[in-house]
Amino acid sequence: MSRIDDFVEDRPESRCDRVSTRAGAGLEWGVTCLIDAQPGMCGSVARTDLDAKDAALLRAMGLSPNVRVRVCRRGTPCILEIVGREGCGCRIGLAPELARHIFLDTVID
Repeated sequence: MSRIDDFVEDRPESRCDRVSTRAGAGLEWGVTCLIDAQPGMCGSVARTDLDAKDAALLRAMGLSPNVRVRVCRRGTPCILEIVGREGCGCRIGLAPELARHIFLDTVID
């Protein structure tokens, strides 16, 4: 699996805003469990397998389906940057018990 950073237009605010759509780039989308995602990997939240209470708490912090994120750190805690539309966002730390129930759409070579 390759990091999406290799295919993203470089912008100072965020490198996760856009993915190249060049014809013949040989890219396909895949789903990666957040616990397995590498630092620097970008994607959008595809789905979660969380109970209603945990899902509501994460939505209140800005982590909901289709939100763009960048993995900053693996481990305890797993740190995500939630990428805002204007290039600004926030970082949140998640326990591994939560991270293993969150799935990202990511780019695979």
